[in-house]
Amino acid sequence: GNRELLRHAARVTRDYIAGRTVRYTSPIKYFLITLTLAQLVSWQLGIMQDFVGGFVEGADVPLSEGEGAGLLARYFVIVAAPVVLILTLLARVFFRRAGFNVAELLVLFLYTFGQLCLIFAVLGALLILLPPSATDIGSSLILIAQLVYFVAATRSTLQLSRVAGTLRVLLLVLLASVLYLPIMVGFASLAGLL
Repeated sequence: GNRELLRHAARVTRDYIAGRTVRYTSPIKYFLITLTLAQLVSWQLGIMQDFVGGFVEGADVPLSEGEGAGLLARYFVIVAAPVVLILTLLARVFFRRAGFNVAELLVLFLYTFGQLCLIFAVLGALLILLPPSATDIGSSLILIAQLVYFVAATRSTLQLSRVAGTLRVLLLVLLASVLYLPIMVGFASLAGLL
């Protein structure tokens, strides 16, 4: 189940790839459920409004912050899904020697991204307990926790070395972020936020 996925992402991914799927939710279903949960938490906590506010602030756009947040919420899966595809394709190039094909890497990153959404949802909900002055620090800690989990899960599943593997996974994340940025800018342009 979910607890095993959190502690043993590599084993869950390998089991699923090997066809031992009875105990696990399908990767796509898990991804969509956790992404929806993260979306609900971000909506409830006003994180989406803050995110959209960053685009809208000081810009001459026809949408209000609330309208932009509503638009982002409506298309959240469409905006988030390309991250998994970009990571999968880049990982195939970066970690070719690990012997995983594109489908296996897609399973890994669907599960892993699902876990990142779950980490965000749980820790994001805990942000309510922090005073407003500590919210930025809390948000930074969430990003760090997600990055640590992503690196550990990827390194463990692909059986990469500790130092060189960690550096290669971090490079993967950086490159995926750079490639994902035009997608976010394109969405913002289509939504009238830019």
